[in-house]
Amino acid sequence: MSDNGKSRGKETRLLRIENTDRVCKEAQRTANELIPLAEKGEELAAVGLIEIAARTVGALNSIAKARPDLIVPLSRKTPFWPAFISRKR
Repeated sequence: MSDNGKSRGKETRLLRIENTDRVCKEAQRTANELIPLAEKGEELAAVGLIEIAARTVGALNSIAKARPDLIVPLSRKTPFWPAFISRKR
């Protein structure tokens, strides 16, 4: 591969990283905006948080099964792990 090809590859990877970082920050910002609304009794905000949490936990579980090489090292570095726990009575 030429130096020009390597340079383009690095630029493409950097753009992917920047895009992923932007999406992560946007998702965190959205959740942080929904939390106080739900705490004040906004049902739609609570439903939105439930949907976000359910989709995220489900996706993490699926990714962990398909790509344990990616998820296991990350899970060992965090003191918590998201899971489904029913609060139904």
